[in-house]
Amino acid sequence: MDNSMFDRFRMIIFSNELISKQIHSLHLSNANASWQIQPFLPRLSSAQLTDLQSLTLIEMTENNLELIKSVLPFLSRLTSFHYTGYDKQIDEIVFLLPMTELIVLTIPELPEDVKIITKLSSITHLTVSSVNLGKLIPVLGQASQLRHLKAEQWDEDSYEREDILDQSSLRNAAIRLEQLTIEFHYSTSGFFGGIFHQTPHLTTLKIDMFYSDNPIRAFQWEELIELYLPCLHTFKFNFSYNGSTEFWPVQMWFEEFQDDFWVEEHHWHTEYSIGDGSAKIYTIPYISERYILKSSTYKYSHPSINHVDKYNHVTDLVVYPDALTEACQERFPHVTSVILLTPWYQKENLLMKRRHIESLKMVINLSQVTHMNIPKQLLKPSRLLEIF
Repeated sequence: MDNSMFDRFRMIIFSNELISKQIHSLHLSNANASWQIQPFLPRLSSAQLTDLQSLTLIEMTENNLELIKSVLPFLSRLTSFHYTGYDKQIDEIVFLLPMTELIVLTIPELPEDVKIITKLSSITHLTVSSVNLGKLIPVLGQASQLRHLKAEQWDEDSYEREDILDQSSLRNAAIRLEQLTIEFHYSTSGFFGGIFHQTPHLTTLKIDMFYSDNPIRAFQWEELIELYLPCLHTFKFNFSYNGSTEFWPVQMWFEEFQDDFWVEEHHWHTEYSIGDGSAKIYTIPYISERYILKSSTYKYSHPSINHVDKYNHVTDLVVYPDALTEACQERFPHVTSVILLTPWYQKENLLMKRRHIESLKMVINLSQVTHMNIPKQLLKPSRLLEIF
């Protein structure tokens, strides 16, 4: 919603008391310089806020902090609260939140104060922008109703702390947790036992993980699943690797993910790609929103895979133009953002020709694209009209 439309919306809301009293869900954002939070919330009286059941505040700033702290105590019927952005006083924000009916919570960081953590006992769905095991373990011990946990970024700084991992009293702390989603994790150890022994009833695991040095080995994941996750039936992952990318060792590691344990027993089908200094293996459909389309990449998938909806989740596509003549069989039907890049190994700039443009039209639906970044060295201005 642009600023002029937002201003008209505010006028309608605040000029009609019957409408303002019927606000049950409110979504305000500072993203893209829209700055909706500061001008809107002060106009709502405490009486108008009492029936609010869902509040979303995107990209909060320090300037908004005192305002939201004054509003929170009146939200007694709130069942869902989503807060992203400024994270320096998250303990105080959680402290002020009425928890009588709250079950869904999104916050940038986990609180650290033990007394405040105890307030999370009724939460069933928790999303956190950045998580590490040291802060999470106390939360799991108190959030006894937690069923869904989503970490947008998982930090590894406390994985090997024995004082955390060896506390037998905390084992099975998240006994009700059914779904765990980790949108990004940069791994140096590949160690997940510290969290999985807390979650014996986990049924769904989604993880996007980048391995820095250690090879991606299927048998390590098999051991974790068999030891800690007996109830797991849905496992969706995207494992990337930029260590040694000699073809044969990496292919051998990835083919381990296509044996009977993965394909026959669990029906977790994968595709892998190797080339250009990187390698990755992922379940189908591809779970990440971002995909990099490169040339000179070897791909292999199990013959039983359905390729029709393989990339339905991808919305952001990075394209190296020299891959377009090779990739006409790939389809990304829901892409809204496209970035074209010249590979680092390209000694001379590759000007896009008609065949590249026609191939791009086959790979994505251009009518859905709202953002496209094309370096001037890749495309002559005269060819822009050929794209659109």
